[in-house]
Amino acid sequence: MSDLPRAAGTLLRIAVLVTALHLISSGLGLLDAATALTISVSINVVLFLVGAVVFTVAFVLAAGRSRDEELWFGGVFFLTGEVVAASHRRLLFICLGVQVVVGLTVAALRPFTAAAFAVLVPLLGLGLIALYGARYGRFPARTVQS
Repeated sequence: MSDLPRAAGTLLRIAVLVTALHLISSGLGLLDAATALTISVSINVVLFLVGAVVFTVAFVLAAGRSRDEELWFGGVFFLTGEVVAASHRRLLFICLGVQVVVGLTVAALRPFTAAAFAVLVPLLGLGLIALYGARYGRFPARTVQS
């Protein structure tokens, strides 16, 4: 997997940065200050919307690749098998796990408040995993059946 383009590393760095941003913004959401809560909710909603777009882009890329390669759902969206390097899969899923834990923790500490919007952010983590699989996953060539 050492021949992956530089953009693959950029995507991994984005996953880490988004996770850090989610951690910081959700921490702000736990504060009692209205301004901090407004900033937190705004960031969480933007990250959710970006996640929806990224997930859609990943789906379209996977559909395009499926004409020439044998893609499978688990390979694209969950990086199962040897589709990508294990270290890359691990990093992406650690980021997703942190996003889920942070979102659920904030929602548990501040239920029924705007801070609970933190549970929406893991869609971006899922979207980045899907985008990585759709863009950089290695799949066998499609065989023509007669």
